Amino acid sequence: MVRQLFIPVLLFSCLITTTASKAPTAKDNCLPRCGNISIPYPFGIRKGCYVDEWFEVVCTRTSTSSTIPTPVLKRINLEVNRIDLYDGTLDVQFPITFWSCGDEKTLPQNLSFEGSPFAFSESKNKFIAVGCGGLASIISSKLDSDEPIVASCWSVCANNVSVNTRCNGVGCCKTSIPSNLQAFDARFNITASSDQSGETDCRYAFVVKETWFSQSVTNLSALSEMTNVTVALNWGLDASKHEDVRNSVESFSLKSGKRKSTSGYCNKSSDTSFSSPFTESGQLVCYCKDGFEGNPYLPGGCDGKAPLP
Repeated sequence: MVRQLFIPVLLFSCLITTTASKAPTAKDNCLPRCGNISIPYPFGIRKGCYVDEWFEVVCTRTSTSSTIPTPVLKRINLEVNRIDLYDGTLDVQFPITFWSCGDEKTLPQNLSFEGSPFAFSESKNKFIAVGCGGLASIISSKLDSDEPIVASCWSVCANNVSVNTRCNGVGCCKTSIPSNLQAFDARFNITASSDQSGETDCRYAFVVKETWFSQSVTNLSALSEMTNVTVALNWGLDASKHEDVRNSVESFSLKSGKRKSTSGYCNKSSDTSFSSPFTESGQLVCYCKDGFEGNPYLPGGCDGKAPLP
């Protein structure tokens, strides 16, 4: 009888230990999730739960038919799909630009991230245009710009050639975007009439996360029924304003025998893939040390999964 009772008690004890040792992702007394999406610090839902107003998330229902709440970044009013602490990216829903696709398809209001800690990820996104007979371009819409073309691709018309998601230049084209892009307008300059091409006048273009596009879009014509696509944004903390984050993370100590070792650390850099166009002082990026995982932006947020060196 003693043996029969011992095993369940031991298993229950292990479950309690495992749960208790898991490092937090959000600050104390803050919601760690909105619907199905994890909201880790420096992002947060309530006052006192985010590092500054750019990282404030509103948990709301975007449609009357949905029972699952959706996270929205309040300052830029974009729906959040995913927040990645480790590579400093954020997946959001971003509008498609349409031309001649019916009255219900209008040009989106220009969105700009200037002055914010967000920029389009050069490595994760592509600029894609669907339609033929023209030059699709991204025009910089920064206030100090003379409208230079920062990215463009040609899309030609061809009879009896099917248009596919490879976007190789026939009915659809794609190209890379520049680094630190925070604002743009999409243009489509037509060089052949729709009568000559035999194609519809409807054309559309967008910046999109390349892996999402390849995995989620199998029919380009279906995009004309959508309003948004998934875009990856880079983010970072303004090093001139958030040195306190670095200090609090690195001052937290873990006891290891007679030694003390910090489990997280932060670097200030101005020459990373996202070189903080919003501040000359560079960005602050925090990491968990080898053998740890969790949220490096929280004191004690990195949980030890391996012996300290």
